[in-house]
Amino acid sequence: MIHALLSLLVSAPAQAADDRINPLAANDEHNLGRHALAEEESHFKPGTGLVFQSEDGDFMMAPRLRVQFRDELELADGDVSNTFGLRRARLQFKGHVFGEDNRYKAEFAFSPKDLSMKDGVPHRTPLLSWYSEHTQMPNLSVRVGQYKLLYSRQRVVSSGNQEFVDRSLAQGEFNLDRDIGFHLFSKDLFELDKLKYYTGASIAEGRDSWESELLTDSDAPPSWQVLGRVEVNPFGHFKDYSEVDFKRLDNPRLSVGVAYARTANGDKDRGYLGSAFTDDGTVTYDNVTADVVFKWAGLTTFAEYYYRRGERSKGALTAADATDEDVFLARNGMGGSIQVGYLLPGVPVGIGGRYSTLGPWGFSQAETSVTNEHEAGGVLSYYFAGHPYKIQADYFRVWTDEDQGNRVRVQMQVAY
Repeated sequence: MIHALLSLLVSAPAQAADDRINPLAANDEHNLGRHALAEEESHFKPGTGLVFQSEDGDFMMAPRLRVQFRDELELADGDVSNTFGLRRARLQFKGHVFGEDNRYKAEFAFSPKDLSMKDGVPHRTPLLSWYSEHTQMPNLSVRVGQYKLLYSRQRVVSSGNQEFVDRSLAQGEFNLDRDIGFHLFSKDLFELDKLKYYTGASIAEGRDSWESELLTDSDAPPSWQVLGRVEVNPFGHFKDYSEVDFKRLDNPRLSVGVAYARTANGDKDRGYLGSAFTDDGTVTYDNVTADVVFKWAGLTTFAEYYYRRGERSKGALTAADATDEDVFLARNGMGGSIQVGYLLPGVPVGIGGRYSTLGPWGFSQAETSVTNEHEAGGVLSYYFAGHPYKIQADYFRVWTDEDQGNRVRVQMQVAY
């Protein structure tokens, strides 16, 4: 009997591909099939990388390498220190899949600073960002993954597109940095060429987070973060997330942005950044920022303002049991900066100046551990090929209520 069944199966005619009992879903053959590369569309672009694109336009990938070689000299209290090495070493992939509205970006970091190397041991993974964007609805696009939150402008501007060697003192204190979450946004709300918005939620744990939190534990409530940002470009959209006016256009361009974020139940003195509280307590912050950028004929002016106020949830350890190294206070305060840069006519040379400050303004010593800090300095840059290939040198005078010092930095960047 078994022999007869096998003979029947072998002799049965094969069912035609177009006569399936359970047919394929629409577009399955196209989406899961091979997509030939468009040789004429594939190219190399400095700063973007090597671009590969399929003939049907549904798939694109652009791998890119970027490195910053930096020498940093600091003079303070009669001491001189020098640091030379790779400040940033990045590998990035970006593009789109299954259509131009499904975009992605993955970025990895390999320098000692990026990996938080201590005594030869890395304390972070190489993963900086990995997110997916879905822009089928331009007024209600979605981003999900790990990325720099669009809270403060200068933090979102790539470290490779800065006018100075690095970002401002105030931004270093008050930024929100990378987190894991999802956000809704539009880069051109209602197609007016004047409005942008960005809003959503994240876990307030920062990079490299994969930990379970007990949602029903009232003694250790889970962390979370919500934010919203609005930008107005009264003269139309332009490249406002790059700090040098390489276009040198003879028309004014202006962008004004404001943002608010609430960071709840953070276990560090800057929310999910900074130093952990000694008493194992938490802090909930209200964060506010505003910024403006103006470009015209090679001139770039940028200003930013920050405000942060938090409420502590105390743990078991009391201040009476604390030492000078213990961390109890929130970092409430305000700060800001202003910088002006100019690309000289006819030559790839830029000059600029910046002043940045922060302090505990409006808060008593019992409410914050923020102290007065200031920096003032200038930059000289030579752009061999815009931001992708440049060398920069800046000098800053840095001072607090107790001490003061000088900092000189020289940096070369190559992105390819």
